[in-house]
Amino acid sequence: MPPSRIKAILLAVLVVVIWSTSWILLKSGIQGIPTLTLNGMRYTLAFLVMLPFLFLPAIKRHFARMTRRDWKDLVLLGIVFIALAQGTLALSLVFLPATTASLIVNCTPLFVAFFGIGFLDEKPQTWQWAGLGVNLLGIFLYFFPVQRQDGNPIGLIIAFICLMFNTAGALLSRRINRGGRMNAFIVSTVSIGVGGIIMLVAGLVFYGMPVIRWEGSGLLVWLAVVNTAVAFPLWNYSLQTLTAMESNIISNTMLIYVAVLAYLFIGEGLTPQQVLGLMLTAVGAVLVQIQKPKRISAQNI
Repeated sequence: MPPSRIKAILLAVLVVVIWSTSWILLKSGIQGIPTLTLNGMRYTLAFLVMLPFLFLPAIKRHFARMTRRDWKDLVLLGIVFIALAQGTLALSLVFLPATTASLIVNCTPLFVAFFGIGFLDEKPQTWQWAGLGVNLLGIFLYFFPVQRQDGNPIGLIIAFICLMFNTAGALLSRRINRGGRMNAFIVSTVSIGVGGIIMLVAGLVFYGMPVIRWEGSGLLVWLAVVNTAVAFPLWNYSLQTLTAMESNIISNTMLIYVAVLAYLFIGEGLTPQQVLGLMLTAVGAVLVQIQKPKRISAQNI
């Protein structure tokens, strides 16, 4: 049964807070492993942790209701939302500063809102459009001024490709999870396994075998178990109720939690302009969640 709207919002916020810790943990604890390889290791390990739970009777009962199209959707979700979105983000960081890449990727809710009208028949209300605008204004203020990219169009192209993969993945995630059509744990396990293995293989091919230091192995396990194996099923469960745009706006608030955690644990300061940007980002996210979306007809589930 899909969660209530309040429960779905709270679960999504909890997951975003958990995901926000990934940035701090990666920055402070795991060094020397290429991002693509590290993500591949993290997601593949998470898949191995989740795999045995698929054989529980309560989970196995859901397999009987799944069609061939369902399995194709889950494989596609793993390729697009995990492997390609994460992979192109890692590649964009080779050519672009993290701030520029983050600014582009954080525009995902705008594209999700527009494409969600046609692909999902989810039409944001006027108040939600206003909240989206306030949210994006806050993000722009946080990253302004954007560093110039003289003579480096490749990085910008890759970042925009990442944006498109993120958008497609968000729409597909919502379509798969909407109304509780599929079990959230199965959705998470299959997509994480497909995407994680693809990234791991690609990372090993391009960068070779990484050297994992003892002090980083514990953090890798934590990222795989808590930030992936636990967080992703909760996120997919919240998508049974929240629209694609609503969930992506909540995801955008990760910027707030990362900034606060960075200030508390690694001493990164914030300018008054950045504080204002974070406040607007939060206000916009709240505005989007205030009004309940129109009921979706059964034929669209």
